[in-house]
Amino acid sequence: GDVDQNLILLDEAILLNASHALGFFSSFNTDLLRDVELYKANMPAQFGGRLASVMDVNMTDGNFEAFKIKGGVGPITSRVSFEGPVVKDKIAFYGGFRSSYINWMLGIVQNVEVSNSSAFFYDANFGLTARLNDKNTLSFSSYGSQDDFTYNNDFGFDYSTYLAQMSVKSVFNNEWLSKFSAVYNQYNSNQFDIGGITGSILNNAVDYIKLKEQITYSPTTQMKIDGGASGILYTVKPGDISPYDEESNVINTPLEDEKGMELAAFANGEFNLNPELQISAGLRLSYFSFLGPKTVYEYENPEVPGLLTTTGTTSYDSGESIANYFNLEPRLSVRYR
Repeated sequence: GDVDQNLILLDEAILLNASHALGFFSSFNTDLLRDVELYKANMPAQFGGRLASVMDVNMTDGNFEAFKIKGGVGPITSRVSFEGPVVKDKIAFYGGFRSSYINWMLGIVQNVEVSNSSAFFYDANFGLTARLNDKNTLSFSSYGSQDDFTYNNDFGFDYSTYLAQMSVKSVFNNEWLSKFSAVYNQYNSNQFDIGGITGSILNNAVDYIKLKEQITYSPTTQMKIDGGASGILYTVKPGDISPYDEESNVINTPLEDEKGMELAAFANGEFNLNPELQISAGLRLSYFSFLGPKTVYEYENPEVPGLLTTTGTTSYDSGESIANYFNLEPRLSVRYR
């Protein structure tokens, strides 16, 4: 699948751009990761919205016992991470920062176009985990990143991600556990042509709020059943073009924001029949609604829309449903090793 058909999760947050510096660096600070799971052949039913694969990345909870710091300095990037207890055995935190300084290397390249280019990125993580009691854990985390790239003082782009999330994990007994999570994410992207009468800045953005509840039942080590529901409210800014500077003749042309709501209910079971054979089966019911406010053009032939074939417009109020889509997604995989 294409890049947009791969689901990349940072805990429960969906990352819309998971790389830095034209894809040369990952968005993840590996010093702060707890575990990573990659699903390619089969995606469990608790994951949806993509076709190709899922990469589920989980951050550390922090160190509840002792303070630790780790870092590294390289020729083009440096990093530092730290973790430790706020209240020993009760509350822990973690944090990390990475940044680049690539421009000195671009400047010594014997190519004018490259030496006139620039690139920069940074990302930062912070998290706090509180053990409320023996059965309940509350976690807060945040992530921010920024990328800037300019080629030969001719064109460039920048993009940023800022997110915050909260989760509550509850253990009812040895067989049942629950995880509730809430996420808020802002992603912004700018593409610019520099200088002249055609100089312009094209801005687009995606914001979303996500809620998810997942319950796990695991009576034995050979059986695990997950079930739950999730909802995501998207706000998409498809494009706003504006002049780059005073010399530009580009006219400021914004497009209407778009909203969509994605709901899902899921159940998935994993069964280890013996050391060699594992079966995973699940079902996901997904619903997507395209929401107003929106002005929708009508055409003589909707399959071949054109400016000269419009017959009118229909206006939808805020929150009013414009189009709805239901999907029933069965999942089944068998693994023998």
